[in-house]
Amino acid sequence: MPTAVRITRVQMQDLADEKCALSDLIPATDFPIIARPLGSHAGNGLRKIASADAIADYLQAVPSAEFYIARFVDYRSGDGFFRKYRIMLIDGQAFISHMGISKHWMIHYLNAGMTESAEKRAEEAHFMATFETDFAQRHANAFAEIHQRTGLDYVGIDCGETQDGKLLVFEVDSDMIVHAMDPVDMFPYKQEPMQKLFAAFRALLLKTVSLDKVASTLE
Repeated sequence: MPTAVRITRVQMQDLADEKCALSDLIPATDFPIIARPLGSHAGNGLRKIASADAIADYLQAVPSAEFYIARFVDYRSGDGFFRKYRIMLIDGQAFISHMGISKHWMIHYLNAGMTESAEKRAEEAHFMATFETDFAQRHANAFAEIHQRTGLDYVGIDCGETQDGKLLVFEVDSDMIVHAMDPVDMFPYKQEPMQKLFAAFRALLLKTVSLDKVASTLE
């Protein structure tokens, strides 16, 4: 998970003017980087910046007072496509929510062209069908560490895989959208894994309520 740092517009301008080096802000880091305005979501203002020379254009286009910057990781697969996964950890167990496939590194499921490509849907179907025995097993240690470090019973992870097979974490939080509202005729393969996810969430709620009742009787 690349280190992200919060910097001011003045610091960003100093990078553009070469008054400071990128490694002064993020140790052992070089371009390209990704940058986004403080408080932005869904890719708004998120850009890959290839060099210090490109910062001026970015600042002109994005009038923010503060930014987050981080090292860009090229996580494209051998076929030239990028793949992003949304995983939910429920009581420490990993469940797949969706997989987006795109030629662009910044993937949102809605812009990945999944509805336009039967081939992409077939790959997502295979990934979801084998998730528990393949992806979840290969990254079990990473998921366990995320669960332990966050201390959350319910948490989402947007992630990819590096070219050498490591889990690449983009975001970890408890407010990611999880749904089963895609057209069933186009995405029939999503029904079973999503029902597993929903059942696990329900079980977590019931378990929590039961523990709360036990705790209340002991007070």
